[in-house]
Amino acid sequence: MVKIDKNNLAAIKAHSLELFPFECCGLIIKDDNYNFKVFRAKNVSTRDKKHSFEIDPMSILEAENLGNIVGCYHSHNCPESETIFSETDLRNISLHKIFSVVYNVANDQFYVLNDADKAKYIGTKFEFGLNDCYSLVRKYFKEELNLELRNYFRDSRWYKTNPAIWMENVSTENFSIVFSDNIFDVSNLKPHDVLLMKGRNIKYPSHAAIHIGSGFILHHPYGKLSTIEFLTRELINDTMFVARHNSLL
Repeated sequence: MVKIDKNNLAAIKAHSLELFPFECCGLIIKDDNYNFKVFRAKNVSTRDKKHSFEIDPMSILEAENLGNIVGCYHSHNCPESETIFSETDLRNISLHKIFSVVYNVANDQFYVLNDADKAKYIGTKFEFGLNDCYSLVRKYFKEELNLELRNYFRDSRWYKTNPAIWMENVSTENFSIVFSDNIFDVSNLKPHDVLLMKGRNIKYPSHAAIHIGSGFILHHPYGKLSTIEFLTRELINDTMFVARHNSLL
């Protein structure tokens, strides 16, 4: 189970900002105590380093002396419309069985991938009722589990006009609440669990994320691109309920 804390994410972001407008790169290692650490590497790409990276082989050797390499990271400085994970990234994820982290300086957003097949869910622009957090939940459950969830009208004011929409329809959509508040750990979650989270200053959940396994969540934050990222303690603290489809209980 991957447990990346805010300090590791802050280290990746700091490295990205320091080398901007060039792409930074590095590795994520796991030591014998199951602690994850960020290891900065040198970008030795012979192409335009504003749009490409290559990790220095010496950095890989140094990192291997400190623990097991479980992930790599690099920064992007590109517009949102460009590809987040390249074909090379996807091959490395599949071949080396590691996860890859991208921090986009342009929109201050993290993206994580440990399964190349999940790349199809990320990088979509936000639009209420069409490409939002619930649209992504519906798409995921249809494509991954062949389960049809009803659609509900949503616009930019839904949280004022119908703020309890999530909780009113949990049982309607054949889900059960398995955890309330944020009293759970990543290890308590199963793949396909839906995290109902705080997103606005209301007493009901206003955002949903899907745990896709191993401590990764898929979701579509308001105003940003759909993404996969680590389920950090901060995100757990924002979780009000965890719902599990009754077919998975």
